[in-house]
Amino acid sequence: MKERRRMRVSVSPGFLLALSILYYLDRQRILLWLLPGCLLHEAAHWAALHWAGGKVAALRVTISGVSMELRRPGIILSYPKELAIVLAGPAANLLCMGVAAFIGRWITAPALYLLSGLNLGLALWNLLPAAPLDGGRTLYLFLSWLISPGFADVLLQLTTFLTALIMIILGGYAIGHGGGFTLLTTGLWLLFQVSGWRKGLVNRALSV
Repeated sequence: MKERRRMRVSVSPGFLLALSILYYLDRQRILLWLLPGCLLHEAAHWAALHWAGGKVAALRVTISGVSMELRRPGIILSYPKELAIVLAGPAANLLCMGVAAFIGRWITAPALYLLSGLNLGLALWNLLPAAPLDGGRTLYLFLSWLISPGFADVLLQLTTFLTALIMIILGGYAIGHGGGFTLLTTGLWLLFQVSGWRKGLVNRALSV
């Protein structure tokens, strides 16, 4: 009888610290409404990975995102399958947005519109062409498939840098006009990802 292996789950102290700071600064408690969308997002990645034939051995949650370690690290996935895995997360958020908005047309519940809007925002955020977001990984995979991984890597670093720069500029403007630090800190975080976005990857589609 084969022994059933359990999936290992680890959460880094850096992620817990960042989550605590965000929760402390979140006076409207939007974070509590955002967490279900994040869980749905990652569950969709996990389901797509299993559909593609991969088995998750370990799940790691760090300040850079969520990474999944395959039970068989040497497994090779085709570019179409990898793209399906990466895009499954944003697709799930867009589906949730549509369902919540549709139900909200018939049931008067502000929470449904909040849930719809947050899932739309989560999908659009993840589709930005920056590493290690899904949009950046989609760009990398698509260009690697059509041209070459080297070209895709250079272009992704450029789009990540430009995205981070725009966020830093907008964040500085927001702070100067009485806004919060969200855009600025997010831009700095993306800037940090430019040089090391592939660090720790076992397979291109695993950090989702």
